Amino acid sequence: MANLLLVDTEPLFNILKTKFLQSAQKRDFLSQNKWAYAHLALDSENKPTGCVLSCLSYSTWKGVNLGIDFIDADDEKTAGQLYKKAIDFAKDCNLTQARFYAPFPLKYDWEKFGSLNLTVREDWDILELDIDEINKLANREIKLKGDYTLKPASKDDAKAFVDLCVDLAVYENMKEDCWMTEEIVTSHAFDQNNKINKKLNSIEPVVNIWVAIDNSTGKTVGYSCCCPQYNKEHGRYVYLEDLYVDSEHRGKGIGLSMMQNIAKWALANECKAYRWACLGWNEGSLSFYYSLGAKNLVKTDQVRMFREDYGAIKDDDKEAWLKIA
Repeated sequence: MANLLLVDTEPLFNILKTKFLQSAQKRDFLSQNKWAYAHLALDSENKPTGCVLSCLSYSTWKGVNLGIDFIDADDEKTAGQLYKKAIDFAKDCNLTQARFYAPFPLKYDWEKFGSLNLTVREDWDILELDIDEINKLANREIKLKGDYTLKPASKDDAKAFVDLCVDLAVYENMKEDCWMTEEIVTSHAFDQNNKINKKLNSIEPVVNIWVAIDNSTGKTVGYSCCCPQYNKEHGRYVYLEDLYVDSEHRGKGIGLSMMQNIAKWALANECKAYRWACLGWNEGSLSFYYSLGAKNLVKTDQVRMFREDYGAIKDDDKEAWLKIA
């Protein structure tokens, strides 16, 4: 069996950069503001035979998870070992799910290793803006139809945020899947010393949240959140985890302003792409995203979305999940 090692030293980083990821930068793998994690497979002579690249991702329903973005291996057996290593890494860091954005055509049968193809099973599409479209969106003139303010969320916004997360779950016919609580999101989003960051020796926020306020009532009427992501194709990119506006306040430019806000965040953080997922039946949202120049990476046969649940989520045990998350 191959020796599987986390890239957390300069010698291992040099192997990663030389063999698998020539564009890699130390800041993204070795600093306290790291965006990415990699595991190498080394044979008995310490020669590299494979690599798995991953980063933290977020679910507003199930908390911090691991996003697997790239597996390169000499053979299927090594690929399977690397996938399992990434899952074990996620479990060890109290991450309760793993997602995998697998390049298409699929090189291996990832379901054989335990991951479920959500593109097929749940009809998820993956949308992407390239750097040119990000710049266009960031520089677009947008006028809100009403008195609204978009601001970074704080601990005081946690309850309103969770209430809107539940509303979104109802809208997507998945209410039973939303387990988020005020305490969990407060720890993940507003405490750099949470147990996940401590375990990973990182101070990079795992999720960034903004809320939209109706100034006439003081009510929170929408939210958006994004995660810093990393893959072989782009290096740094941003993943829009959720965007939701209360039904009474749609059509007023709030959603577009939120999309633009994250585009600006992406440029400030040197991201080369902007991705998110959308259910295939949600034609209204898809039309809106296409109007921004988004490409559908599923419909153009570039990516498939997989997920593996384990532990408390696989057992459908919310109380156990709350203790872990």
